[in-house]
Amino acid sequence: MGNINILRLYVIGGYNNTVFHSQILEWSYVLYQFGVITTFLSILTDKSKLIDIKKQDEIKSRINGDFHQIVIGHIPFLNQVKITKNVIHYYKSLYSKNEGNKIIIQFRKQIPIFIIILKFFPKVKIIYESRGSETAEYWYKRQKTYKNKIRFYLIKIREYISLKMSDNVICVSNKLKEYYKKTYGSYLSRKYIVIPGAANRDVFFYSHKIRYNLREKYNIQENIVYLYSGTLSPEFKWHIPDVLFSAIKEIYNYDKSSIFLFLTPDIDIAEYYFNLLNIPYHNYIIKYIDIKNMNPYLNMADYAFLLREDEPINNQASPTKFAEYALTGLRIIISENVGDYTEYVKKENIGIVYKNNRKLIQQIKEDIELGFYNDPKVREENAQKNQEYLSMQSYIPKIIDIYTK
Repeated sequence: MGNINILRLYVIGGYNNTVFHSQILEWSYVLYQFGVITTFLSILTDKSKLIDIKKQDEIKSRINGDFHQIVIGHIPFLNQVKITKNVIHYYKSLYSKNEGNKIIIQFRKQIPIFIIILKFFPKVKIIYESRGSETAEYWYKRQKTYKNKIRFYLIKIREYISLKMSDNVICVSNKLKEYYKKTYGSYLSRKYIVIPGAANRDVFFYSHKIRYNLREKYNIQENIVYLYSGTLSPEFKWHIPDVLFSAIKEIYNYDKSSIFLFLTPDIDIAEYYFNLLNIPYHNYIIKYIDIKNMNPYLNMADYAFLLREDEPINNQASPTKFAEYALTGLRIIISENVGDYTEYVKKENIGIVYKNNRKLIQQIKEDIELGFYNDPKVREENAQKNQEYLSMQSYIPKIIDIYTK
C-alpha cells in the first residue's frame, strides 16, 4: 500500500501511561507509517494530569503530529460546549493545512451532542472508536441506586447519540457489535466495523535467541514461567487479582519449580500477594517494563494469564495484552467469555480456557504433555499465524478504507 496523506484529529480521554502507549500512541505510530498524521486533543478533568512539554515533544516526534490538552470542569453542559469548541477550532486549523481534503475526527469516548454542528462543515468524517459499551462499564462499577440509574440512562442516551452521529463505529469485538445491534437496533449496523485490540508486530514477536538469552540471564533452565502483564490496582477490579493469585498458588503447589513473572506498575500489590501466599522470593520476578522493552520478557515466559470476570464489560472486551501475548507465541490461560478471544484460543489451540483451579491443574498437565509450550518451531508458527488476526499492520488497509471511503 502506497503512502497517502490523511489528517486525523484524535479526541482522547487524557493521558494514562500504559493505555496511552499500548492502545493510542502505538496505533498512531503505525498509521503514520502509512501516511496518517495524528493531532491529539486530550480531555482532562484534573490539572495535575497535564503532561509537560518534554513528554508532549516525545509524543509528537513519533507521529509527526501535534498534541493539545484542555481541562474541563464538572458541569456536563459546559463541558460539552468546551470540547465542541476546541474540536471545531482544531478541525479548522487542520482543514486549512490540508488544502480542502477530508479531515478525520476520531473520538475514543462518547461524542458530545453539539458535535452535530460539524455535520454542516465541509470534508469532515466522524469516527466513534468504542472499546466497550460505556453504559455497561458504568453499571458494572456502580451500586444500583436511584441516582445512579438516572445517570445510567443519561449515559445510554449519549451512547446512542454517539452511534447515531458518527459516520463509522469501530468496535473492538464482534460481541460488542452484536451488543450494539441488540440494544440500539440493527439499522445502525452498517456503520459498525470490527478491529480488535491489536499490537505492533515490529515490537512484539517471537525470537528463540531472545528467549534463550534472557532465561540464561535469570538462570531459568527447565522451569516453566507463568506471566502476568498489566495492572493489579483495585480501580480495575475486573482483572480479579484474587482469582489470579489463587490459581498461581495452585500451580505452585503442583510444581514448586514454577517461576511467576509479573510485569506491572503495581509492584507493591504483587509483592503483597506473593508474601500472603508464602511463595518464596526465588519463585517470582516482579518488574515494571515500558512497552518498547517488554518483548524479551514475553519471550522468556511459557504461559500467560488473562483472567476476567464474566460480566458484560469483559464479554465485549478486546484486551491489547492478548495480542501482545499471542504475537510472541505464548500459551494463553484465558477466562471464559473474554470478548472474541476465548473462542479464538479454542479454535486455534493456543492455550487453556480457565474454569476453576482444580480443573486448571489437570489442563496444565495435559498441555505440558503435548510439549507445545517449549517447542521453538510450534511457538514460531503460532506467533506468525496470530499476526494475521492480531497485528496492527494487518488492519491498516481496513482503517485506510474507513478513512477514505
